[in-house]
Amino acid sequence: MSEWGAPSLRTKFRFRETELAEIYLFPGPGIVRLCSLGCFRIEKGGAPANEILCVFDTSDAKYSEEFAISFMADCLQYFLNAADDFDVPHLVSFNFDENRRRILLFDEARGEADVVSSFKFGDGLFKLLWASELRIEEMEFIQTKGMDAFDERVDSGAVDLIRISRKSNFRISQKGEKD
Repeated sequence: MSEWGAPSLRTKFRFRETELAEIYLFPGPGIVRLCSLGCFRIEKGGAPANEILCVFDTSDAKYSEEFAISFMADCLQYFLNAADDFDVPHLVSFNFDENRRRILLFDEARGEADVVSSFKFGDGLFKLLWASELRIEEMEFIQTKGMDAFDERVDSGAVDLIRISRKSNFRISQKGEKD
């Protein structure tokens, strides 16, 4: 994590009284990264879990530290409750309660240096899984057109996954139309 400098905040993610992970906030020019540390202690099927990375655009009017930490906690809640480890990319839609639904994309650590996307801690080697919230139209696009087509949109700049307030510019084309 030396690539990002010193964290400006550290908070604990707990379930009841049990500490499950720590969340570190790393500010950078125009962005903030949140990274979990501690998921590796939760064993699933004999293999340690990976860690979670969330990245946000701090110039986004909807960004706040409170939102970022709440989002990371939601990602950790899903991740730590998942029955098994999963391959990336991994798309999931779930309800936290009657009023809150999230659509999450877990993927490789997009845009991060190799030394960050895989790192050593103690005796283990760990991989960061990048988590981003998707809009319903983006999920439907991936389900219909595939992850490669979605990645093309992200790579072209048509979709900025670190902007919370982004408008969805997706629609599934009708037969014979272009997206």
